[in-house]
Amino acid sequence: MSAPGVAYTRSGATSPSSNFRILQYIPDLETDMEARPLSSEALYQRHGKASTKVQKLFWYILYYLQIQFRITKYLIKDCISKPGIVIIQRALSPKLVFPWNKVLMRRVYTTTKFLIWDFDDNLVNSGEITDFERQLLVKNADTIVTTGEALKATIPAMARKRVIIMPTTDGQLRNIEPESMIANRRNTYETTVELLWLATASSLPYLQDIVPHLEESGRQLQAKLNKQLVLHVVCNKPLKYKPNNFTLDNVIWTSEIACKLTLQSHIGIMPLRDTEFCRGKGGFKILQYMSAALPSIASAVGINVKYIRDSKDGYLIGPAYTCSWEQAILRLSSDWQYYRTVSKAARQRWNEQYSYHNNLHQWNEILSQQFNSKIE
Repeated sequence: MSAPGVAYTRSGATSPSSNFRILQYIPDLETDMEARPLSSEALYQRHGKASTKVQKLFWYILYYLQIQFRITKYLIKDCISKPGIVIIQRALSPKLVFPWNKVLMRRVYTTTKFLIWDFDDNLVNSGEITDFERQLLVKNADTIVTTGEALKATIPAMARKRVIIMPTTDGQLRNIEPESMIANRRNTYETTVELLWLATASSLPYLQDIVPHLEESGRQLQAKLNKQLVLHVVCNKPLKYKPNNFTLDNVIWTSEIACKLTLQSHIGIMPLRDTEFCRGKGGFKILQYMSAALPSIASAVGINVKYIRDSKDGYLIGPAYTCSWEQAILRLSSDWQYYRTVSKAARQRWNEQYSYHNNLHQWNEILSQQFNSKIE
């Protein structure tokens, strides 16, 4: 017997968006949901790590063909079994749609009792979603879930009443007491300041932008506090740079490594550029850092200014704020008691407003109340 609902995601747990928007909640949902990753985790990783043009082309073709044929298989299954709930995470078919899949998508999207579209980036700006699928989802989705007002504004006005705002958050550390995480960082705080940057390769240019600030921060930390600066880059590709005043630790992303370094590091960073695409980003990394009682330093762009209270649970860097990257790093590195206060405030804010349990409750509300009202 098939599950009452199915959730289409780009890949499995190795896809941060798939995992932290949808998959992590499935075991705890009150409604039985079946996950349907459209690419294997191995192929998703190889596609993401490809560096040369030949490698990118080869792995992209395999990656894309697998997605298209899995779409065909699963949609035919849905036409037969008719699940009551279908969740589409980001876009079912990125960039383009095979003709026969258009027929199947139109059939499933228009006949499903309760259709949910969840997305956490500006998919139109990035070109990830086709006009065909976007129009189909805008017209037929009973509920549209996204991360903030900037992305809500990308939905046509007539459909915005169906939009629900839900941040992307990370539940891996929810059962660890913040005091124990903060106390663990005390062991290295007196000699080393460890920065953490968690992201995918598409965001590497934003990190490259602040390298001069990190060089100066490393120089000041050494001169004023006799501390070493370490930057952990956890990504599917490395930051190609040879630093002079800090240590660069390039680590290929895995969930386990990301969790380990989040617990180990002292400060999380999230640089961005002030572009339309960046203003639409969901700020997930900030909430991931907050969940670990980790103070954040982030560009004052988009939703970042909502998540961080400047100097209270992190720092915002921008024309309207007083600190530079160097000053923010130095302030969080100079006084353990202040650092501890900011760290506790970050986790408390996460607990109160952006926690795993808050999102789980919201998903249960969406799936139970609205679905039940449609089928009764």
